[in-house]
Amino acid sequence: MNINEIKKIVESFGATLYDTEIVQAGEDAHIFRVSIQKDGGVDLDVCADINAVLSPYLDTNPPLKGKYFLEVGSPGIERHLRTPEHFAKSVGETVKMSLKDSTKLRGKLVSVNNDIFEIEGTDGIVKVSFGDISKARTYFEWK
Repeated sequence: MNINEIKKIVESFGATLYDTEIVQAGEDAHIFRVSIQKDGGVDLDVCADINAVLSPYLDTNPPLKGKYFLEVGSPGIERHLRTPEHFAKSVGETVKMSLKDSTKLRGKLVSVNNDIFEIEGTDGIVKVSFGDISKARTYFEWK
């Protein structure tokens, strides 16, 4: 599997590739999840269209060995932040993260400078290095 080919397929529909992940789906199967973003939002039609082109490509270039299911969709309002690019696109949003030293942070992502992120929380602004993060995601306050 070539991630650049997946990216080209997604982009041919006016969308951008946000992320891919492999998720366990039972004892002997997995889900190959392709998360996409598109100006104006991701709808069912664009997901189905991308799936229809991506599926034959993955039949000849499987993302993993064994049985898997393809899932194309939006990363959602609360999405994983795995790369510095994900953080850069999320400036101004509320984020939740766990650091490798077990510290938990939640606040507004106010800036991204290379691999240093500034989060404004209840204790003021905290600087965090990308290498210190174990898990992070955007966070939506449901009211």
